[in-house]
Amino acid sequence: MENKRQQDRYRCMAYCGVYDISNENHLGILIDLSLSGLRVMGEEKLRSGKIFNLRLEMPKRVNDSTIIYLSAKCNWSNKSEEPNFYVSGFEFENIEDYTKKQIEANLQSSVFVKIEETKSTSE
Repeated sequence: MENKRQQDRYRCMAYCGVYDISNENHLGILIDLSLSGLRVMGEEKLRSGKIFNLRLEMPKRVNDSTIIYLSAKCNWSNKSEEPNFYVSGFEFENIEDYTKKQIEANLQSSVFVKIEETKSTSE
């Protein structure tokens, strides 16, 4: 299977909560993050195709805030290898420069570790 990712992904090594700001539901914890999207592990299967307004509680303070607000489309939500959990993949919608800079600053912190993608053996 061809990897279509254009941005590097970074695994989150600390607790970072992800919330739906429309109803303050805790969607789960941040698994990994890139400049174009994120993955979340939570207790509920999320609706694919739905656009969520998210609040991310990040470890690094940027411009006096550890909170990032953004909109993201849930592209998929599948049962996790962990019992009773789901993993959901989101793609950012119209990310603002300010938000992008907040994400970049967090990705450069020691809390995030770059995920080395493995290449397909058919290449």
